[in-house]
Amino acid sequence: MFWQHGYAGKVLPHCRRVELIHIPKTSGQSFITALDAANASFCYTETYCSPMPNAPRMHEVRKRCGCSSCTDPHDHLEDIGVHEERFGSVRDTNNSILYLAVVREPMSWLRSAVGHVCGACPDLDACHHGNVSFWYHSQHHVHPPTDCKASPYGARNGHSFISSIGWFHTKDLQSHLLNGLHHARNWVVCTLESREIILRILEVASGRELGSGRNQTHVGTGAGKFGLPSRFDDALAAGGFEHLYRSDMKLYQQVAASPEGCIGRLSEPEWTRALCDGAEPVLRGVACVGSRR
Repeated sequence: MFWQHGYAGKVLPHCRRVELIHIPKTSGQSFITALDAANASFCYTETYCSPMPNAPRMHEVRKRCGCSSCTDPHDHLEDIGVHEERFGSVRDTNNSILYLAVVREPMSWLRSAVGHVCGACPDLDACHHGNVSFWYHSQHHVHPPTDCKASPYGARNGHSFISSIGWFHTKDLQSHLLNGLHHARNWVVCTLESREIILRILEVASGRELGSGRNQTHVGTGAGKFGLPSRFDDALAAGGFEHLYRSDMKLYQQVAASPEGCIGRLSEPEWTRALCDGAEPVLRGVACVGSRR
């Protein structure tokens, strides 16, 4: 269930009308908060889910998806699912599902991810000395120190640390989570800089105004309070981690090079009508099969 060595999370349930694949540190919480504030028909899963019986929920959001499967009797199958889970196999999809994702420049993502972990547990040796390479090569879970509970992240920080440290166990994490997505009939991937387009798509899909999402990005790292170790920043600036994220960089560059900072394909008439053919089309840079444009 947790982020594991070479394996990133569960596979998407593929059972909601819209599935937003939440790559960590790409503003996913702002989408969740906006959907929740608008009382949209949605639910979310994260890396906590069922193996942690005492895992806390985000206090402002109560719309968690069932953790077991689409047939969970407690899962009411809301219209939109936001999941920290990988795409999986196109064989599990159906023609009507719309998949969405946001990608981030890999070195910016890495700086944010390290800041997140060191913000939750600033007393880790790696956070003091900048030797975060240990997290990539560790063959076991790194447990947070007991004094991690003194962090401003509060009671949740130990759980946050346990799931977050696994982000570094999978090279090219963003590509791994989205692997196979381009085979789906309906999908859109945007850069973090173009997250507004994903927000507009969610407005169309939910039929709700999501204005609060425009005021929150939720990609902060905690580094503002604790700072990042200079040794890590020096290694990052020198390209010391680029070899771990070559596929992620190619993906990001491909998406960023598109006119709107988004790529994708829409084949289902429901989505081509709503997102391509309207008086003010939401998408201009995405292939719309059968569209009038």
